[in-house]
Amino acid sequence: MAEPLTPTGLAAIGIDGKLLIAQLFNFALVFILLKFFAFKPIIKVLAERRKRIADSIKNAELIEVRRKETEEKMTRLLEKASRQGRTIVEQAKAQAKQLKQETTETLKQEEERMTARTKQAIEQQTQQALNQAKTQLSYLAVKLSEKILATKLDAKKDDQMLKRLLKEVR
Repeated sequence: MAEPLTPTGLAAIGIDGKLLIAQLFNFALVFILLKFFAFKPIIKVLAERRKRIADSIKNAELIEVRRKETEEKMTRLLEKASRQGRTIVEQAKAQAKQLKQETTETLKQEEERMTARTKQAIEQQTQQALNQAKTQLSYLAVKLSEKILATKLDAKKDDQMLKRLLKEVR
């Protein structure tokens, strides 16, 4: 009886050499096909994506720098506007104070003019009243004299008549 052949090498562990070579060829073929048709486009997409991300990061940093510059400009503008506002308010207060002083002075001058006119008018009215009183007194004196002269007879009657006329005049 002949001894059975015992497999040697890879066959001893249950691996068929022809099948292994066929699988290695298939693997190499699939690897080459994947490398040209799948890996290269995937790597290209990943590289483009890395580039876009890097550009986005640069843009974000640039935007952050510009934002900070804009904030600083805004802060400076707000400070400047605040200073200008304070200056305008101070000027307005000064103008209001000056206007108040001018108005007060104008009112005082007008008051003095009106007081002078009023005094002058009162003096004129007083003078007119005195003139009218003098005229009336003169008129009354003439009338009294006429009545006295018309009825004069003796000293006793003169005194009686004078008293009676004075009562009538009062």
